[in-house]
Amino acid sequence: MRVSKLKLIRSFFYYIFIVVSIFLASIIFPLSNWYKKNIKVSIDAAIFTLRSPLKGSDTGITEKVILAAIPAAIGSLLIIFLVFFVEWFFTRKRNDLLFINEEAKVARKKKICRIVSFLLALIYFIVSLVYCNSKIDYMSYAVMQFNHTKIYETDYIDPKEAIITKDKGVEVASVDDNAGAETVEKANPTKNLIYIYVESFETTYASKKYGGYQPNNMNLIPNMEKVAQENISFSTNSNLRGIRNTCGNDWTFGSIFSSTSGLPFKFPNMYNKTGKLKKFASGVTTLGQVLDKEGYYQEFLCGSDANFAGRKQYFKTHGNYNIFDLNTARKKKLVPKDYRSGWGFEDEKLYEYAKNELTRISSKKQPFNFTMLTCDTHFPMGNRCRLCGDTYSKKFNHGQEECNKGLTADVVECADRQLSSFIDWCKTQDFFENTVIVIQGDHPRMDRYLVKGASDEVRTVYNCFINSSVEPVLGNKNRTITIMDMLPTTLASMGFKIKGERLGLGTNAFSSKKTLAEKMGYKKFNKELEKYSQYYIDRFS
Repeated sequence: MRVSKLKLIRSFFYYIFIVVSIFLASIIFPLSNWYKKNIKVSIDAAIFTLRSPLKGSDTGITEKVILAAIPAAIGSLLIIFLVFFVEWFFTRKRNDLLFINEEAKVARKKKICRIVSFLLALIYFIVSLVYCNSKIDYMSYAVMQFNHTKIYETDYIDPKEAIITKDKGVEVASVDDNAGAETVEKANPTKNLIYIYVESFETTYASKKYGGYQPNNMNLIPNMEKVAQENISFSTNSNLRGIRNTCGNDWTFGSIFSSTSGLPFKFPNMYNKTGKLKKFASGVTTLGQVLDKEGYYQEFLCGSDANFAGRKQYFKTHGNYNIFDLNTARKKKLVPKDYRSGWGFEDEKLYEYAKNELTRISSKKQPFNFTMLTCDTHFPMGNRCRLCGDTYSKKFNHGQEECNKGLTADVVECADRQLSSFIDWCKTQDFFENTVIVIQGDHPRMDRYLVKGASDEVRTVYNCFINSSVEPVLGNKNRTITIMDMLPTTLASMGFKIKGERLGLGTNAFSSKKTLAEKMGYKKFNKELEKYSQYYIDRFS
């Protein structure tokens, strides 16, 4: 009885192993190819995206992944059927009296078939993992999780404990013509903030002539390239080449988190929980909390569902932001209840809502921080709106990949025009004189249509500071600035003084102090961020 039960258990695990290993191996091969061909993101970003809830997201990319896996899934079923058919064929019983000890022979054949099948399935699965690693290099990521870093103990500066002050302000004399009396007032020492995160906005969109990656006759961001020249834009070279992403901030929420906290997003097993927790990252002090303490009205505007990836929860609990998202637009009847274009509503609507909100909040007798996130340039290919032209989709129309490149280029060019127009509008408003506009690409784009062959060093994100209160002491060229440096740099641009010039792992790029990436070297700095830190988890979560 025990023997028969043991055989039954062995058979059960054998069949499970054969089915699972062949199925997984069969889909690993094509998905690895698809990932390598279409996507360029870190393992951290991929895990965050895969483990985040689909609610509030654009499911287009999910559909593409499923379509890429379907043929392989069908193929795996055929392979599994073939394995079991071969086993049945060679071990079937024959009603032939010439065969002696037929049961024993059948048992031996079955054992041999199963051993061979098991080994072949195991080899097939191992080869698929090796192939996947050659495309994605997940082993390097796994190895780094067993290495430990002390960077947070040695280099982190808590904004809550840092000394952050305002300028004393400028005394302005005014005369009352009626009374003939002179009064002295103090001008506002710090400025308002408009922070614009532009989805997947890289400096590679400019032509090589201006420091980008496109052919010299193809500048997709002529307007924003000009804006960068006329204002302050930090660059890794002497031309238009922006700031570097690091581990933990090369996807949208990771970038938002890093630029406002001075930390990489390195919370394990919390990728799909951030929106469900009452308090997320409660040990972290952010830009929003600093400005909230200073009496700023704060608002976050996005064209998608702010619940996605926990953005709403993060902003609400780290600065008491008011939220304006797709759900808000539906409640206000600005769009129909079932309206959806791409991730939500188009950037065309986003900018119109931003103008209305800025007009409203600028009339308040308090400084403001208005943060917004665009989404039309999100991968893959972006979301075409009625304002998008067809210049490049007509030019690149041979083959699917070239067509996709043309469509993406048109969307980027449209985003450039819309963003430039919005900045021009801001400049005509009464609040502009006392407002800093910070523009930041959230991360490099996640597909390869416009950046195929470009090195990571070239693929920097756009940044620009308009109407800054200060000028960079070391200049804005040939610097290595990372997303985490944006926290102290933004505060400095608004007129705040930071003792020591550092917050989080970030450094004020307007100061004479070197960033950690400059001090340590970018590659070494990034390697430290890839490592595991229990201190990080204990202190910040």
